[in-house]
Amino acid sequence: MDSLIDSLELLGSEALAGWVALIKDILIAVAAIVGLYSLRQWRAELKGNARFELARRMVLLAFEFRERFHFVRNPFTFSSEYEDRPDRDASEEVGGLSDRQYAVQKRFTPLAETTMELSRCLWEARIVLDRKVANKVEPLEQSFLELKRAIRLDFGLQEMMANVPAFSLDEKDMAEVKARQKILYYQGEGDELDKLVNEAVDALVEHLERYVP
Repeated sequence: MDSLIDSLELLGSEALAGWVALIKDILIAVAAIVGLYSLRQWRAELKGNARFELARRMVLLAFEFRERFHFVRNPFTFSSEYEDRPDRDASEEVGGLSDRQYAVQKRFTPLAETTMELSRCLWEARIVLDRKVANKVEPLEQSFLELKRAIRLDFGLQEMMANVPAFSLDEKDMAEVKARQKILYYQGEGDELDKLVNEAVDALVEHLERYVP
């Protein structure tokens, strides 16, 4: 009888140990699944935050680009913009060519910085957001390059005309100058470049809004 009881107790202990081991394995498996889900959820949250921050940054840069682009094209310069020019000659005309060049360059530098930052964000956006963002930024980059070229050529021409008395422009040259000044200076209501930049900024912001709830 005693041996039978001992046998039953042994079987009960083995069964209990088996159940304990099984429950332990189940708990480990559940913990692993929960951990994997939490990790994926954490990664998704990080990715969502990265998308939000990048899109928000690009929206702000787009608005900043528009403001600075329009400011560069303002046809009027003010004395406060060139009064700190370091290489001023006491005998030169105040508000002359050198002053205007200096003022425009001061305006242009912040625009160049904004464009560079927007282009830098674009590299990340192709990976974190989508590749279509590049198509929305391209018109802004092209407008920036056109304006940069117009500034360089127009002031270069003015310097040549000021320093070479015999220099003159033919009809073709004058047509190019007028076309270039339409890029360099705001032409008022109906300005084509102004419209292009405004539409490009609006299109970029609209595209990014899906990532900025």
